[in-house]
Amino acid sequence: MRPKLITEEQEKKLISLYIKGLPIKQIMADTGIKSEQTIYRLLRENNVDKRPKKTKKQKITFIATFEVLELLSELQNPSEIINKAILAYAKKA
Repeated sequence: MRPKLITEEQEKKLISLYIKGLPIKQIMADTGIKSEQTIYRLLRENNVDKRPKKTKKQKITFIATFEVLELLSELQNPSEIINKAILAYAKKA
């Protein structure tokens, strides 16, 4: 049997960092653990639930009328409003 190379302190730290939401690469750098597989194995062994996967945002291009462009230029976060409007429209359809 191979000796355990990861200390209990490293294990506790990786669990804490993972739960806080740090990226795996950052956890590897902060704990000195050199393998993603080792991190996921230790999380499994400690019954730590996997974080939900983030959905990737995708950029699209569309053609807007002059009036729409004027309205969008006045907004702080037009992307959020456009997304909400499309979702509301889809629910009505």
